[in-house]
Amino acid sequence: MDVSTLKPERCLNDSIINFWMSWLITPRSPQDTNSPIHAFSTHFLAGVMTNGYTDSLQRWLKRVNIFEKKLLLFPVHLGHHWSLIAVLNPKLIKQTRARWGDNDYTRNVTCMLRLDSLGCTTIHDGSQLAYAIRLVLNKEWGRHFNTNLDQDSRPFNHRDKACQLHFPQAPTQNNNYDCGLYVCRYAFGLVELVNSSEVKMKDVTSKLEDCITKNDLFNFDGADIGRMRVELYNVIAHVTNAYRNHRILPTISDQNRSLDDDDEDDDEDEAVVMSDPEDINGKDDDNSDGSEWNPPQDSDQEHGDDTYDHLLEADFSDDIRELRASIGDDYIDLRVDLSKANTGNNGLNTFIQLGDIVEYRKSKQDIPNKGEIVSIGPLSSDKIVQVSDGTWLYRSVHLVRRMEIKRLDEDRRLPNPDPVWKSLKKVEVIPPYDDVQSDSDSDSDSDSEDDDEDRDEQVEDGTSFVEG
Repeated sequence: MDVSTLKPERCLNDSIINFWMSWLITPRSPQDTNSPIHAFSTHFLAGVMTNGYTDSLQRWLKRVNIFEKKLLLFPVHLGHHWSLIAVLNPKLIKQTRARWGDNDYTRNVTCMLRLDSLGCTTIHDGSQLAYAIRLVLNKEWGRHFNTNLDQDSRPFNHRDKACQLHFPQAPTQNNNYDCGLYVCRYAFGLVELVNSSEVKMKDVTSKLEDCITKNDLFNFDGADIGRMRVELYNVIAHVTNAYRNHRILPTISDQNRSLDDDDEDDDEDEAVVMSDPEDINGKDDDNSDGSEWNPPQDSDQEHGDDTYDHLLEADFSDDIRELRASIGDDYIDLRVDLSKANTGNNGLNTFIQLGDIVEYRKSKQDIPNKGEIVSIGPLSSDKIVQVSDGTWLYRSVHLVRRMEIKRLDEDRRLPNPDPVWKSLKKVEVIPPYDDVQSDSDSDSDSDSEDDDEDRDEQVEDGTSFVEG
């Protein structure tokens, strides 16, 4: 987890935001078996925008019924900017459509809203983001609710006012690096909102003024966002400390290892991410009060970026509940090795498809060439991609960088905001749409009909959308 992005004037990366979303939806008491909130990965919506709601993305929700949730959170990262889209009470969409505009309707209603710290000047296209989310919601609705007599029901209609994307006024940033923190703070406010009150028809028709704009949950400013950096840092430090109290006991096979191996493991265990002040340089830092950054000055330990990702897999629910109760108290002064940092990788760099514009080369010393992907060979072959100049690219030989992403309409492409060089053998090559086979023959016809209807709706809406 790249804690170094929590340093002042740094942009948060996806690891920190995914951690915060997981923290928010953690059940708050032993009686809570399931959280009423589902937070999607920061890579989910970007994947849908790029390739459509593919089978691989559908597997992310294989064990989740999102219509059992009161709140769905979609953190969005496009063009080096973070924003948040939320869907409240998605299961109530049919009731909401039936009673739309009736301010006397006093029950919960479905609502889709966007919170963006750039306000109306945002670079994110709300209509395309909302379109992608509706595709997901309709597909999941069919999986959970459609019967044999109603297989084509799509209640999240792209033209229905009940499904429109609302953009309530909310605090905005005054710099170019706090957008990720605003997303974290927006998410916290929405979680508290759905846990403490209801969103009714009169709230939606009034542009969520009482729920969002005038609500104390969203009454914060840049100074509060600045303090949140330290709070997030200390939450991660607390979780790390809690994990130490829940260390997994060694298995019998581990106990039978050689003494030399045990010694090596002991050395590795000592190289932890978080350390008490007394463990660093052998003394306390008198200037440390838990509100400033105090990285170790003379650390000879180096850690990989994802060495401690397994911290979140331990069962420390009791500690988490205790930590939630202590959020308002003084934090223990814990420190972190900030010497390692991730470089940009926005998830779009892990795929290439027909029509993409890519740069390619055989080694880092070669001058890169550029071309459009015009042909894709057998997926099992080393000779996998042909570009517009006639060159065939080999998995075992070439490096590629995805520069532009093919869109549905042939005349436009989506620029990759953060292209990264990758070995072609580490990039997933998406075959042309016509070659993609469904999981079973029985589903192929219905899937193709759904996709045809989706394309028809896109043409009617005038909305461009990327399809895998």
